[in-house]
Amino acid sequence: MLSELIYMSDVQDEGLGDGGVVTILEQSRRRNAAASVTGLLVFDTHHFLQCLEGGREEVTDTYHRIAVDPRHHDVTLMCVSDIDERYFPDWSMGYLGVTAPARQVLRRFSPNGVFAPRSMSAASVSAMLKELRSMDCGV
Repeated sequence: MLSELIYMSDVQDEGLGDGGVVTILEQSRRRNAAASVTGLLVFDTHHFLQCLEGGREEVTDTYHRIAVDPRHHDVTLMCVSDIDERYFPDWSMGYLGVTAPARQVLRRFSPNGVFAPRSMSAASVSAMLKELRSMDCGV
């Protein structure tokens, strides 16, 4: 049984920057590959929004590890659901910063036109992540 989990959090250290995100991505990609977890991380220097997918136990364990990570603040579970197939099967952790092309997608799904995951519904976030999948963010 495959599961999808989407959560959001605020960045604990506003100075995290690109270097800190690279460290998070390196660690996540290693751990996720070992646990057969895939997904996408969206980051804008203030917020994380992430979709995790894989076996229910592996996804849950990954989420619990993130929830106690000091780099995250106010971790909020948006939705968990069973899925028939992965949306990000080739990405142990795809990454998308809020770039100009991504902003166009975000504007359509965000009520105020800026990346503010706390103001979005779980359905909007899920649809937005699936559209972002088509962007070149597997790096």
